[in-house]
Amino acid sequence: MIKRIGIYSIPEGTDEEEWWQYHTQTHAADFVKAAGDDLAKYVINRVTKVIKGEKICFGIVETWYEDEAAMHRVYDRCYKTILPSGKNIDEDYFSRVVNPNSFAVDEVVVKG
Repeated sequence: MIKRIGIYSIPEGTDEEEWWQYHTQTHAADFVKAAGDDLAKYVINRVTKVIKGEKICFGIVETWYEDEAAMHRVYDRCYKTILPSGKNIDEDYFSRVVNPNSFAVDEVVVKG
């Protein structure tokens, strides 16, 4: 299993509730549809409170794939899926965020 984590911020002045609705409903539906069975799990997290440090991002996205090949198939389909905006899924999402970062990680579940 491979896990990919993305962190992002939204542009200054963006309505947070409108953005959250776009991400959790519109973008998520487009992504899941394009991903098909190659997507094992998809979680969208919104930062609601800083406990220590500074708020360095608005959201954190976690996606799981059976293997790296499955992950690449998903993103290939996202690049090829053109939305009504004329942009592909990836372009549409990244045109709405700032400071996006994405990482493949090893996950160790300590409890749960």
